[in-house]
Amino acid sequence: MVELRHAQMCANPPCQKYMGRGTLVIPVDPNDADLVGEGELRRPKTAPPDLDDDDLAALGIELEKPPVYCTDCWLFPEEVEKLIPKLYSTDGQKQTLCPLKFFFPCGAHTWYVFEGQRDGDGDFRFYGYVDVGNECSELGYFMLSELKSVKMFGGHLGVERDLWWTPTLLDKRTGKPVEQNSEAA
Repeated sequence: MVELRHAQMCANPPCQKYMGRGTLVIPVDPNDADLVGEGELRRPKTAPPDLDDDDLAALGIELEKPPVYCTDCWLFPEEVEKLIPKLYSTDGQKQTLCPLKFFFPCGAHTWYVFEGQRDGDGDFRFYGYVDVGNECSELGYFMLSELKSVKMFGGHLGVERDLWWTPTLLDKRTGKPVEQNSEAA
């Protein structure tokens, strides 16, 4: 077996940020004269090159690898952006479908997204209900760049997208599901 390194890039086509190196183990002919070492530790005399997907394809190696997203793209990928209604499209409605929820795992902060769209500078402006866990919760605008800037523990922990959130009908004034509000009334 020989380990070959290959580049891993963010799976979001517009991004293509470098994500580090992956390792691929392939079988080799143990009698190959270009190898050194003993038994299973036989390896090429020179370090194997870094390979990209085209190099692997030329070797006849097809990888089944799950898409890898950089932190920025994982928070708000293109397919999720398509679910968000445009700004002002739900004006005048007391209830709206909330397709997306962000949260901060080290606190009570939760952002329920009602609407949003890209600004001219490429940032994304959201409108929704921001629940900070006390009486200061409110409706308002917030930017994707603001969510990305929240970092703790040396930048290893930040705002996350709730991957298990299902679009839910919420009361725009309270940020609570409509069913809860009607039971309390």
